[in-house]
Amino acid sequence: MKKTILQSTTFAFTAMQTMTKKLNKGFLLFTISLFIGMVANAITYYSQSSSAAQTLANYNSNRLGGGSIPANFTTAGDIFVIQGTGNGGTSPHTMTVSSTMTVGSASNNTKLQVENGGILTATSALTIGTAGQFQLDNGSTYNHSHTGTITNVLAGVETMGATSNFNVTTNAQVTNGTTVTSPGLGNFTYSGAGTMQCNAGFPDLQGNLTINPSSAGTLRLAAGTAGRTTYAIGGDLIISNLGTLDYGNGAVVGLTINLSGNMNITATGNTGTTTPFVFVGTGGVSGTPVSANLNFAKAGTQTFTSSNSTMATAAAASFRQFNFTVNSGSTLSIGTQILQTANTTTFNFTVASGGGLTTANTGGITVANTATGSVQNLAGTRTF
Repeated sequence: MKKTILQSTTFAFTAMQTMTKKLNKGFLLFTISLFIGMVANAITYYSQSSSAAQTLANYNSNRLGGGSIPANFTTAGDIFVIQGTGNGGTSPHTMTVSSTMTVGSASNNTKLQVENGGILTATSALTIGTAGQFQLDNGSTYNHSHTGTITNVLAGVETMGATSNFNVTTNAQVTNGTTVTSPGLGNFTYSGAGTMQCNAGFPDLQGNLTINPSSAGTLRLAAGTAGRTTYAIGGDLIISNLGTLDYGNGAVVGLTINLSGNMNITATGNTGTTTPFVFVGTGGVSGTPVSANLNFAKAGTQTFTSSNSTMATAAAASFRQFNFTVNSGSTLSIGTQILQTANTTTFNFTVASGGGLTTANTGGITVANTATGSVQNLAGTRTF
């Protein structure tokens, strides 16, 4: 009797194991089939001409046409490619967002991609959903040519090539809290008239920061709002024409730029001064100033060139100051150039231990605050 009960129990347990394995195997096959089905339904559509980016009929599932046309810009997994150089037909394409366009959504990861040599210009609002994707390949260009915030373009997940170009041609704004997926944008150029207010939401850059408006234009990093206080520029800092870089206005906190490329200043500036670097905020109190910091951070040699006689100024200088530092491992090559600020501006210049400085100026370098040599700050410190 005991033997019979044991045999029955063993049989039942073995049968249960077999059934469980079949169920698990069936569930796995169902899951794989479902995934394959989802992937199979995702389609890549290609631009067919230089035309309106928001028009569905301007895309096709085949690069040279003959395939299907998309039904919308929000289907999960779909990719919309603005064709670049070397793809036959009429490519590379320059497409324009001439009326409102939304790609992806809060739940659908639709992607908008610009290939090398392709150009996307937005003269109307382009919005990337929070789950959507925006990709600029190396050598591609996005032009933001309307006054709406660029935050909507950077609301999803970004993939930016180091040599891609993000250009703002108007005084568009950046909403505080704007973030860009690491490692940041490629090259960034501001050429608009007026002030582009970034509200402490300016992104890190892998490439160059260029400010080169033909009319008086200012890129202002902060405006008395909490947000990012440290910014990375992986390439060069270039300020030309009537451009100005303003660290901030209002009750701003101290801000730091870590520069890994060269500095080229040929601008005459605007904002009522003749300087391309300004710090006009009202933050800080006498004896406890807030700082506009710039660190030369490349492992190697960085060059400074300037055609401007006075490079930087700050309002109420006792409350605000500039600190330029050559980090350990970096060597700043000044040549015959002069690094100086307005007489009333506190400007501290430091070469950190392990850093270097080379000059071809006949006046060399002096520790005292004199108007001779490569560094000519008259208020502040010089530390070598």
